[in-house]
Amino acid sequence: MKTRLLHGLGRETSVVGLGAWGLGRVSVGATSYGEMSAATAQTCLEASLDEGVTFIDTAPPYGDGESERRIGAFLQGRREKVLVATKVGWNAFDEGADFSVASIEASLDASLKRLDSDYIDLLQLYNPPADVLEKNPHLVRCLEGLVASGKVRALGLSVKAPADALPLLAHYAFSAVQTNFNMLDLRALECGLLDYCVDNHIDVLARTPLCFGFLTLAVGADTAFRPEDHRSSWPRSQLLQWEQDAHRAHEIVENFLSEQEDGHSPASRAIRFCLQHPAVKTVLCGAMTPEEARENAQVGKQAPLKQGVLEKVLALYGTDII
Repeated sequence: MKTRLLHGLGRETSVVGLGAWGLGRVSVGATSYGEMSAATAQTCLEASLDEGVTFIDTAPPYGDGESERRIGAFLQGRREKVLVATKVGWNAFDEGADFSVASIEASLDASLKRLDSDYIDLLQLYNPPADVLEKNPHLVRCLEGLVASGKVRALGLSVKAPADALPLLAHYAFSAVQTNFNMLDLRALECGLLDYCVDNHIDVLARTPLCFGFLTLAVGADTAFRPEDHRSSWPRSQLLQWEQDAHRAHEIVENFLSEQEDGHSPASRAIRFCLQHPAVKTVLCGAMTPEEARENAQVGKQAPLKQGVLEKVLALYGTDII
């Protein structure tokens, strides 16, 4: 597994990480990927670590805390081998955001208990509004106090939209940003976030590398999503656009593949595309089966895509950013 340095933690991380949204149980409404047993979650974690994954990202709302509990149970006896990131500010999908000091402190303590750990490697504000630090001046002191206490080792952001991160980063030097970035979602490039992070040594965690499965080419607009699957709530026009653009993007990437790469899956190409940008330190890949977890992790051992792929995919959308 290839690794990259996380500046905020001063440690190397695997270039493919595990996004643990799917490791929890079904939560209220269309807010999950479906039911997963505790046994399957454990085999997904085992497969990921066996392949060299050293970064796991979770959050309290994932399965109403079940994702964190399952990760905590699995990591007993091997906690120091893995970097664990979780979030504060949004405790459940059916509740509103709460970035008050009391809520942040209580949320962190609850996560530590579920994870059965006395520290979090990276604590991220979860979908914070751009003005949250200005409206809540005590928040920064609270976060810094959590680091000073040893409960947290580094602070970051997990933003709903990439542009949301820029005013927050201008207000406080967070060490990491988690954002959507994939061949169908280039907003992090378009708004200048990725370049800003390179210039300021901020670690980027790229989520949704497969665009909710569409970049595997196994998911399309006519896929029958179960009611609890969050994709069931997306407008059909968006699903059709993703399906169309996924095929176009892969056609471009295929033109850059060598004969030795012909057997690589669409998922492999999509994950390696994210790793083309130097700001990206790890790509957070979700998995619902141990086979998916293993296949995603194995991409971290593959050669990078040839130079020029990023520019060609940008041209697909008529943009010239690089």
